[in-house]
Amino acid sequence: MTSPNLRTKALIIAAIFAVLVIGMSVYFSSSINQKKENIIAVNTEVSIRAMEHFSEEIRPILEQVWRDELEGKEAITRKDEREADSLLSAAVKRILKEYDGIEGGIYFYTLDEFIGYAYPSIPSPKPVFGPPPRSYNIIRDQVRASILEDRTIVELHGFDPATFPLSTKPIEIDGENVAALWTRVHIARELAATGNVTRALINMTLIVTLLGFIIALAVSWKLKHNLEEIRDGLERIKSDNTYRLPEKRGLPGYVSHYINDLITNLFEEQQKREILERELNQKKKMATLGKMIAGVAHEINTPISIIKTRVQIWERQILKLNGKAENQPVSIDSMELVRHEIDRVSKLVKRLLVFSRPVSERKHVFDLMDVIRERVKIIKKNQPGLYEIIQIENCDDAFPIYGDANAIEQVLINVLNNSYQAGAEHVWIRLVKPADSATALLEIEDDGSGISEASLDKIFDPFYTTKDDGTGLGLSISYEIIRAHSGKMVYRQAKIQGTVCSVELPLTKKDEIEVYA
Repeated sequence: MTSPNLRTKALIIAAIFAVLVIGMSVYFSSSINQKKENIIAVNTEVSIRAMEHFSEEIRPILEQVWRDELEGKEAITRKDEREADSLLSAAVKRILKEYDGIEGGIYFYTLDEFIGYAYPSIPSPKPVFGPPPRSYNIIRDQVRASILEDRTIVELHGFDPATFPLSTKPIEIDGENVAALWTRVHIARELAATGNVTRALINMTLIVTLLGFIIALAVSWKLKHNLEEIRDGLERIKSDNTYRLPEKRGLPGYVSHYINDLITNLFEEQQKREILERELNQKKKMATLGKMIAGVAHEINTPISIIKTRVQIWERQILKLNGKAENQPVSIDSMELVRHEIDRVSKLVKRLLVFSRPVSERKHVFDLMDVIRERVKIIKKNQPGLYEIIQIENCDDAFPIYGDANAIEQVLINVLNNSYQAGAEHVWIRLVKPADSATALLEIEDDGSGISEASLDKIFDPFYTTKDDGTGLGLSISYEIIRAHSGKMVYRQAKIQGTVCSVELPLTKKDEIEVYA
């Protein structure tokens, strides 16, 4: 998927969303307008019915007030107006109270006055006297037109925020239209509410549409940017397997996290497979070497024993000749040298035999910490230089191991001697129990010259050595001893300087511990 396609799809989705919102807004707006028309129609019908009832009921009272108080007058006093208004207002109020939201009254043409105004069922605030100022001229114009045209007029009027249907009807007395009745229903609140909803819908449509496009552009840009980061990160991982994609939130973060986990698992599996392959190869080599050495050692031991015996006979014969070495064809020193070299070969053969029999068959349960302490005591007597640099991190826990304590002690000697020969000034011995593990972890760390990366994979190979006088058997024999105890032995570089030898040995499940002595 390319970036332009992402942006195009995002815009299409935003456009579809906008069309849906606009369609819904048009639908709701149409419904609101229909409701508005229904409200106006219903209230107009109410105004007309109220006018018919009003005209029938008010006529007798209106004729009496006209004849008694107002007829023949072009202007009236405030007192006369109040008396007439009191009578007519009471009558209008009684008649119109049956109609919810109706207000109305009477307009006298010759006097140009509204008298008898009532609003029995409209909510507050209510006008003190006569039609409200903003409606006054509208009502006056329509009642005068109704009188002059001699007909009933029904019209819809409005000004922000008021809307009302107004009905007017002339009243004839003695053959002359002297007044007109008017009624109206004030429906501003209901229509204002529908208008507010319409405006809100329009505003919402515009805002949502605009936000939709902005969000679509932002999402498409963000998605494009995240995909580019993931692509660049994957390219980098090809050359640097330690690099991981940056963690993010949302879907890109989930994808990055999943890719990181997948890559980490793949590399871990690869490393495990490489370690297993190395261990398998090492086991094959050692097994083959062990069989070969066992056969060779058997064949060598017999002639060496014969040679050694013969040399010892010769030595005794030479000593019988009065000890006069100058008269002998072979000197005593030469014979001792031969015997010494034969002993060296014998010791080498014995060491090689470890590959076929790395541990003794006489096994017992011993405390690994006790073995370490006892060996360090022996080192104190025989190798004071090595003893001075050893530091044991004391541990009071018991570490019961079932196996050959002498063989384990030999491993400890080999590792400590390697550290000493590498020029270490400090050697730390740590023994711990890893959490939730049935193993003992022995770590021997030094600050010596260390081991190169190239040598780390070869140090357990037989006859591999970096020393001028080394045989290359010490660590390979140690490795076989630990493996024979179902353990693991690993060398790694220390964080600052030197090496760390880690040995894992399974703890025995037996309760009794035979203290090593």
